[in-house]
Amino acid sequence: MDELSQRAVPSTVTEVTLYEDRALVTRAFDVVEGRQELVLGPLSALVSEQRLSYPSGNLQVEGVRVVREQVPREAADPETFGAAAAALDHAERRAREAELAVERARERLARIEQASAAAVSATGRAFLEEQEPGRWVAAVAALAARSTPAHVALADAEAASARAEAEVGVRRAALDELRAGRPVWRAWLVLRVVATGTRSELRYVVPCAVWRPAHAASVDTTTGRLTWELRAFCWNATGEDWRGVQLSCSTARPGDLGNPPALVDDVVRARRRPEVEVEVREEEIRVARGGGGRRTPELPGVEDGGEPRSYRADGRVDLPSTGQPVGVVLDRFTTDATLSWVAAPELGAVAVRRCVARNVGPRPLLAGPVALTRDGVWVGRGRIDFVGAGEPVVIGLGSLDGLRITRRSEQKVSATVTGRQLRTTLVELRVAHLGDAACRLRIDERVPVSDLKEVSVSAPKAEPALDGPVDRDGAVRWTLELVPGDVRTLTLEYTIDAASQVRLPGHA
Repeated sequence: MDELSQRAVPSTVTEVTLYEDRALVTRAFDVVEGRQELVLGPLSALVSEQRLSYPSGNLQVEGVRVVREQVPREAADPETFGAAAAALDHAERRAREAELAVERARERLARIEQASAAAVSATGRAFLEEQEPGRWVAAVAALAARSTPAHVALADAEAASARAEAEVGVRRAALDELRAGRPVWRAWLVLRVVATGTRSELRYVVPCAVWRPAHAASVDTTTGRLTWELRAFCWNATGEDWRGVQLSCSTARPGDLGNPPALVDDVVRARRRPEVEVEVREEEIRVARGGGGRRTPELPGVEDGGEPRSYRADGRVDLPSTGQPVGVVLDRFTTDATLSWVAAPELGAVAVRRCVARNVGPRPLLAGPVALTRDGVWVGRGRIDFVGAGEPVVIGLGSLDGLRITRRSEQKVSATVTGRQLRTTLVELRVAHLGDAACRLRIDERVPVSDLKEVSVSAPKAEPALDGPVDRDGAVRWTLELVPGDVRTLTLEYTIDAASQVRLPGHA
């Protein structure tokens, strides 16, 4: 293998495209024209000769083989080991210097204490011999005063020495950890080619490299501006360190097969059903646009809205093969945002600051987690679904602590002389504003929506009046102007009218 290492042509990774479960690597190198055998490497041991391409177009490949070897970690990554060894040497030199400083401080303190003791022991004779005893007393006091700074200097030197020794321990442990690691597999690519140019490129696909989208949203409530960042968190565990590469993150799935779905017979049968049984079906309403278009369920992995998309990072990126996440900013924009307080008591007794903005960027926002910041303070983590370019994006920015909301619901069941069933529901909400600033609060409630002709739902009665009629999904709302100390009571009443042969949920 030493022969392959010596024959290897210098090459540089220039571009990396990350997918959900793999990476496409472009490596550039210089060759001379004519027939020759090239050795490229070291590469990831996961490289396969079946997944190679040559985009430069100036290589006619006659043969390919991959040679893999297992080497000690120190031989595989001499730069990392060299840096760790240099750090240990530097820490040891600092420790020796700190120990010498401690010895000098001790000697200085010993000389001062020895001189002070000698001066004190000679004080009696000096009083008999000196013409001015006060001068001797002042000299002894000045000598004794030097003892305190000397003690302080010794304590500082000992503390610095202890820190230096601790640093030596950390650096030695880091180097020992590197040496104790398992041997590393690496590969060499041997090509028999006919070159018609001097600058060539090689592309290959390797697993163990992935990316996932993440976002960061920062809102300034004073100006009503939202700054949004689309980020990519990238993991590289291929065995290759990619330094200064042009990074692209793609939502394409090159490993998926385009097989058509299996066809099965759809048999339709008719049967009599004398009784209609009603089931309660909870539906999550996903709205992509202001017009109310419905969204499809999210896809596993990276959701791209059904169309492969590619995002390119600005500048060069370092992706070392450590298996640790590396964050890269892919897109950024700033836009106006609408802030409001919204409560849904049926889901939770809190009011949440709702931020609605529009994706003014040229590309969609992919589904993923969002780090939320309000006025420079981190407030938590949320999540968004796929948001197309120009579509609204909605996030929550924490709750209003000074607001208390309670909800109580009662049902009353009765029957008419014709056998029809009536189920009346009364919802009572109580809102108390205990904060110190006025606010506008929107409260969302809902009433059932029936898609059966045997079941109908009456128009709701509300006190105070609702902001508008019931929408097609059964949502209703109030908007309240609250000042500190306000206590409001809201009621909502509706009736479900069902035929006699209908079995309502929860009704025997």
